[in-house]
Amino acid sequence: MAKSMHYDLIWQYALRKAIGDNPMAQLDVMGEEEGGQAIHKAFQQYLVTCYCERIRRELGPAMAPQEDDDVLKLKAALIHHWTTAEVDSLDQQVLINALAGELSQFQLDEEAYGVVAYLEQLTGRPIRNPGHKHGTLSDMVKHHRPPLAD
Repeated sequence: MAKSMHYDLIWQYALRKAIGDNPMAQLDVMGEEEGGQAIHKAFQQYLVTCYCERIRRELGPAMAPQEDDDVLKLKAALIHHWTTAEVDSLDQQVLINALAGELSQFQLDEEAYGVVAYLEQLTGRPIRNPGHKHGTLSDMVKHHRPPLAD
């Protein structure tokens, strides 16, 4: 049986990486736009980590790299028919962009979704990059919600 992921710890790490120590207190003092961008960044990292774990399970223990960046490199090489030498020097954001099609369709499993489901309540908090609106944080999370059970 596969070991269970500690999704709550992964989410807290992503928040601290995007916002700093004591992220909830810092979010309270951030403006709406700045806070939305920080949560967006944290959620993207959380999504990537969950995606990498799923790829590890698909590849199996004999073939799966341990580090997330190595998982992204292998997956990008497989999808785009690149050599491992071609992807070796690419940073994580370039790999995320190369895997955007896959990541955009990725659905969290129920346990991973449960940790971030509360973000769906942030319906009024927009995600914005300069000059481009992407929707709300709620929309962002809903897009990766697991399929409903039959």
